[in-house]
Amino acid sequence: MLTLLPLVTLAIASSPTADHPARSPRVAQVELVEALASADAIESVIAHDHVITFAIDRDGRALDVVATVGFRGAVLALAITDTGAARVESGALDWMTPALTDAAAITNLVVDHQRVVLVTDDERRYLAIPAHDRNAVDAAVESRWAAA
Repeated sequence: MLTLLPLVTLAIASSPTADHPARSPRVAQVELVEALASADAIESVIAHDHVITFAIDRDGRALDVVATVGFRGAVLALAITDTGAARVESGALDWMTPALTDAAAITNLVVDHQRVVLVTDDERRYLAIPAHDRNAVDAAVESRWAAA
C-alpha cells in the first residue's frame, strides 16, 4: 500500500542568520558577497582555523559575517549574527564594498599568515589584511594595493 505524505514548505529568510545559516555552499558564497557588497562599513576580518569572521555595519546594525571554509578555502557555510548598534562610520576594509558589487559570489577565502585572500567566481582575488587599531589606515592602504 502506498502512503502519500503532505509536502511541507518552509519559509527561508533572504539572508542567513545564526538561527538560519545558508543552506548550501553556493548559497553561502552568494550571500557572502551580498553581505560585503552591501555593507556601510567593513571594519575587520579575523581568521581562525576554518572560520573567517568579517565585522561589518549595515543599516545601523553591527553584524558578524562568519564563513566556514573547507579544502583550499572553499566557502562551505555562512552565518550572520546581529551584534548590536553600528560601531563605526567607516572601516579599514571599506574599499571592498565597491570592488565586490559586480561579483556573483565569493567562492574561496584563503588564509595566508592571518591575511585573507577573497576569490570571486570570476577568479578575481582581493587581499584583506587584518587591521590593528594603531595601524588601521596602513592596513587599508596595503589592502587596496594588494587588490590592484
